[in-house]
Amino acid sequence: MADGRKRWSGIERQLRATHGPMLAGVDEVGRGPLAGPVVACAVIMPADKRAIAGVDDSKRVAEPDRVRLARNLETHAFSTRT
Repeated sequence: MADGRKRWSGIERQLRATHGPMLAGVDEVGRGPLAGPVVACAVIMPADKRAIAGVDDSKRVAEPDRVRLARNLETHAFSTRT
């Protein structure tokens, strides 16, 4: 690619080649079922779109970045479920 960034990681490309283009990324937040409520989310990005830079484990992303990334995901994702 012209800008040198990979569209998807090697494992994502391998999974898409083996199982098809519908690949969901998931994340959860909470202390676990024994300690309190848990919220989980799954996002499916179209295979022909670039991976969104900065999307990672929500615990590793600062609050302002999580808000920005959430808007970006809602705009570009094929599907989001919470």
